Amino acid sequence: MAIAQLKASPDPGGGLARIFLAICPPQPIRAALTRYQNTCAWNRGVALVSLAKFHITLYFIGEVERQRLAEIRQALKIPFTPFDLKLDRPELWARGIAVLRPSELPGEFLTLQDSLSKRVHELGLRMEKCDLRPQLTLARDSCGAIRPKQKPEMVWPVDHYALLESRLNSPAPYKGLQKYSHTGQVAGLYR
Repeated sequence: MAIAQLKASPDPGGGLARIFLAICPPQPIRAALTRYQNTCAWNRGVALVSLAKFHITLYFIGEVERQRLAEIRQALKIPFTPFDLKLDRPELWARGIAVLRPSELPGEFLTLQDSLSKRVHELGLRMEKCDLRPQLTLARDSCGAIRPKQKPEMVWPVDHYALLESRLNSPAPYKGLQKYSHTGQVAGLYR
């Protein structure tokens, strides 16, 4: 499973892995996001995010020793209440980053994020500073883009999250390491 590009570790196959937790939209939401992208008037140099890379980061952990990945995969399984995330707020950020954000965050989202934060601390993992505004990136280098007049209103049912590895110098910049069900069970490996 590929997810939106982040700066990856310069050690793609060595002793360190650069990891993060994210929610990844189901196929119908990915298709709706692509349709929305296609209704925007993008500038010439835009870099659109592909539907396979759509995600919202819950928690960016950063570099960890690969020998700890099995332990980390097991420890990050946390039950949570499924929720709907409404993507209804398009924004154009500095340096032309076009995003969709929820105008309101469900309490269940915040509870999941808080639970994962506590678990990461319990594991003694270092946290990387990141933007606390959950967003789904649609495009980069999109200065001057014109959004459609119609406001997007995609309702994304969230019942799982994933542990992913960011790998910059790889044909697949993101490698899915583990998928977690809302029941707190490991829901399988991403391939």
